[in-house]
Amino acid sequence: MPRRAAAFGFVLALAACGDDPGDEGVAQDVTLREFTGCGELEAYIRDRALREMNAQIDELIRQGPPGFRDVPLPTGPVTGAPAPAPVPGEPSDFTTTNTQERGVDEPDFVKNDGRRIFVLHGNALIETAAWPPDQARIRGATELEGTAGQMLLDGDRAAVFSPADIGPAFERTGLAIDTGGRPGPYGYPNGLKLTVLDVSSAPGRVLYELYVEGGYVTARRVGPSIRMVTTGSLRAPLLKFYPEDPAAWRNESAWRRALEDLRAGNAARIRAHPLDKWLPRMVEAFDGGAPRALGVECGRYRATSGPVELGWTTVSTIHLGRLGDGARHVSILNRTAAVYASRDALYVTQAHWWRAGTDGGAHTYVHAFDIASDASRARYVASGGVPGQPLNQFSMDEDRGFFRVATTRTAFDPGGRATTSNDVYVLRVEGTRLRVVGELRGLAAGERIFSARFEGPRGYIVTFRQIDPLFTLDLSDPSRPRAVGELKVPGFSTYLHPMGEDHVLAIGREVVDRPQGPALAGVALQVFDVSDFADPRLLHKHVLGTAGSSSDALYDHKAFNFFAARALLGIPYSDWAGPGRAFRSSLDVFRVTAAGGIAPLGSVDHSDLVAPGTSGYGWTPYVRRSVMIEDFVYSISSGGLKVSAGDFRTVAVLPFPPLPPPPFFPLPAPR
Repeated sequence: MPRRAAAFGFVLALAACGDDPGDEGVAQDVTLREFTGCGELEAYIRDRALREMNAQIDELIRQGPPGFRDVPLPTGPVTGAPAPAPVPGEPSDFTTTNTQERGVDEPDFVKNDGRRIFVLHGNALIETAAWPPDQARIRGATELEGTAGQMLLDGDRAAVFSPADIGPAFERTGLAIDTGGRPGPYGYPNGLKLTVLDVSSAPGRVLYELYVEGGYVTARRVGPSIRMVTTGSLRAPLLKFYPEDPAAWRNESAWRRALEDLRAGNAARIRAHPLDKWLPRMVEAFDGGAPRALGVECGRYRATSGPVELGWTTVSTIHLGRLGDGARHVSILNRTAAVYASRDALYVTQAHWWRAGTDGGAHTYVHAFDIASDASRARYVASGGVPGQPLNQFSMDEDRGFFRVATTRTAFDPGGRATTSNDVYVLRVEGTRLRVVGELRGLAAGERIFSARFEGPRGYIVTFRQIDPLFTLDLSDPSRPRAVGELKVPGFSTYLHPMGEDHVLAIGREVVDRPQGPALAGVALQVFDVSDFADPRLLHKHVLGTAGSSSDALYDHKAFNFFAARALLGIPYSDWAGPGRAFRSSLDVFRVTAAGGIAPLGSVDHSDLVAPGTSGYGWTPYVRRSVMIEDFVYSISSGGLKVSAGDFRTVAVLPFPPLPPPPFFPLPAPR
């Protein structure tokens, strides 16, 4: 039998550590512990890794030897984490990135300040002069290392987050990137690069670079302070979980003996693995200079007392006004699932880990960091936990010092049938604990949350099974959250956007009845009247396209561009419709008011921006974002940027350079 090996998943559990995996239930009292030194940190990682390895071996012994045709064997290790005429002067009204919280900027691949629009395109940052619109032009492009993903903009400072091959930068400092036992050159993204640029002129000038041996989660900006969240697996030794000798697979006693031998070998590898081999590494550079490796800082790591997957999550703070200080980091020894940030605090979540062979239902641990008291570093504050799992960042919120979170719980009956229920919890910091001070449980049994939004003392939750109930929540008393209203309409909403205090604008999918059951239809825009909070009403509805239609705004709120000053909504829209079911992609614009409803105004098509001689991946002119400045609409696709007047007359067209084709991975030749 060919050699079989796999890197294992790790576990972070209760503070009492040992080689026996034991049964680790939900931790009701959660906190983050500090380490007195590197020795204690190393012992903690080693003991937790041993516990998880033993749990996996125990479960394989319990299951017994599988047949060759019945088991999907791992093939190798898992490493890393992975218009009217333009007015003179400066514009006074324009849209920026649609964010969850006022004053908390979120990263995207398009940013603007009313005068300039910046677009990440392939491995370049393209800067356009956007105002006045009839003089719009590309000012220049800055080539970036890696594939530019998202960015934040503050005045003339742009921070770009890029999946990148960090191997060359590491090698220049004497470090090497782990390949997980796989030979081969660098060249593919194996980490994250943060690049801070001076964009006062084009092309931009590099001011600061940070290379991280891990994966990007998200970032937030409050003023000049950027908080970047990264996560990944610890750099574990290569462990074995499947016997190499075919004879070990023939009966239970041989299977057990072989697995006990593997257990002993794995334990020896774990114990021999030094601390600097476990922890992720970083490299930074200033003003385009030579990179330098950052040393191990044992004091920056903390470990949760709740059982979660062992890994790492780092909150890095970069002050754009003090780049010479470099980045400051605080880390937790587990991966993260979701992130929410207010102006004052940043919250990261992790799911409870159940030992192999057990599952007691979803439970989420939450850790809070203070980002208000020190603009140069995040400070750990408190931890807590709630049953269930939040859908995304909009399932979380902070108001008047209270953290609110909506979760979906899933349970299984003895027959394996799943049942769901939804809850809302209100937590408050008490010492180093996030304590539950109020809860609303059992909302919409049998359904799950599809969207949520909190606004001060009010909350909104949309669940779905066959119809779309919109629940209104009274959160004015944190100790007693209440569901006060419910409206049932066909379909479901995936994003909710407040339109003042009395109305909510939503995007989602229409669902229609078919003989075989409910079926998806087009993209649905809806306006809800919540002026009577106990009796929400559907005020207006507009459905676009067919079951094949889609919009980035369905699953990415940054594609949802509502210009409240002009009562305009712009969303990317695509569909397979018309003669031959041809694909179309456009920016569709609507006037949305409570009194007048949802009125289509026009659309901007980018099909003429296909570069000559190119086709296929990367050159379908897929419209993804928009910016509105005064009475002009700027639509952005992979093909370029178009400026349209209020009557959708084209004012300017700025084609982007063709993107390179995607990497080609040939299949192995048949034997």
